[in-house]
Amino acid sequence: LEHVHNPLKLLDEIYRVLKPGGQLTLLVTNMRSVPARFMQVDDIPRHLILFSPKSLKASLEKTKFINTSLSFNHRLYGSTHSGVFTFLYKWLRGMSIQQIVEERHADWNSYLLNLYGKPSVMLKKIAKFDSRYISTVDRFMDNIGYGLNMIATAYKRNW
Repeated sequence: LEHVHNPLKLLDEIYRVLKPGGQLTLLVTNMRSVPARFMQVDDIPRHLILFSPKSLKASLEKTKFINTSLSFNHRLYGSTHSGVFTFLYKWLRGMSIQQIVEERHADWNSYLLNLYGKPSVMLKKIAKFDSRYISTVDRFMDNIGYGLNMIATAYKRNW
């Protein structure tokens, strides 16, 4: 849904062809998640529109879907917060988002351990923390509605 220019038009068409009482389940990136907020520049042009839980529910309701429920699951597509603490540290140390994204794309290991191209003791500690606790962080973020993957289930009216 976040890959199309007019998601409302697509939802209208899905609603039109769905049988009465039919179910729509979709997965989109959660704009409320930390990776989406800070790394959204990384996803252009793949993601044209990013949805928050509120905007996704509003879009589904606007296109007549009912009983929308949302859930969050980092395990789908391997969506994790891994590397987010590294990103935040680099950003707080003055690197631009563009610099961080370029570095991340060039070499993941270098991204995790180097600050401005030089080995960093703090980033080594952050990488150790990340590898040890990121699955706990991911589960926690899912549970509070800030997971990276947002799954919506909605229904077409029976009449």
